[in-house]
Amino acid sequence: MKDWSYLYAFVQGKGHLEENSPCQDYCNVFQHENYTICVVSDGAGSCENSHIGSRNATLSAGRHFSVLIEAQNWHKSIEVPLEEWHKIALKGFKAIRDDLETISIQGYELKSLSCTLIVTIQLKNKLLVTHIGDGRAGYCNLKDEWNAMITPYKGSYSNETVFITSDIWQDETVLNKYIESRIIKEKIKAFCLLTDGCENAAFECYKMDHEAQIPIDVNRPFKDFFHENVNVHIPNLVKAQKNQHEIDLNKIWESFLMNGNDTLKNENDDKTMILAVKTS
Repeated sequence: MKDWSYLYAFVQGKGHLEENSPCQDYCNVFQHENYTICVVSDGAGSCENSHIGSRNATLSAGRHFSVLIEAQNWHKSIEVPLEEWHKIALKGFKAIRDDLETISIQGYELKSLSCTLIVTIQLKNKLLVTHIGDGRAGYCNLKDEWNAMITPYKGSYSNETVFITSDIWQDETVLNKYIESRIIKEKIKAFCLLTDGCENAAFECYKMDHEAQIPIDVNRPFKDFFHENVNVHIPNLVKAQKNQHEIDLNKIWESFLMNGNDTLKNENDDKTMILAVKTS
């Protein structure tokens, strides 16, 4: 999208920096003439090769979803039924899993490549969103209201989720429990995708339901976190960049995810975020 700017980066959390272990997150933005694909992936912390899984799953998502979207001609402003989008999303995720199985044949156990995925296809007048596992994603409409656009999958235990390598591929009924797809048709000025290492800084997550005495997931983007970036900082950086100053927006974004505030600076988990902003 020519009138949009995309900032994206993945950085080690404090814990991984101290252990000198690799960043297990990955993300990328794949820009095409009439659409853009944004992908974030969070490698499972307990799996030794999940950094390899998240990287390859992200790149594979860029390839497969591009082919699937163009085969449907959805990049040409055609109406997209939610049921059809969900079927395409399942097909895309299965192709990504197959790619990971191919990699596992080369010497990696499949489970060691475990990772989550959030995929957003930005078309001219809508966002197609799908995901497997946890993480967060949200969008800002023209009224400056931020809303969530996925519900992260959380299991029965702390830090439990589902991965693209999980044993869920028996039939579509099982898949529908774990893979969610949505279509956002509101006019928007920004959207974000992030792994759970950024959620404490960028989202209102859990609060206590005092009547039921259980924590509930509010799942609401912090407007204050995004407001200055979307309305002031990023437009100013883009303007400076267009004035032929040598500005690497993603390097600035990487630095922000590392040390932008105390919550991000002290986060043990790896941190990944894509922030897309309409700048003209």
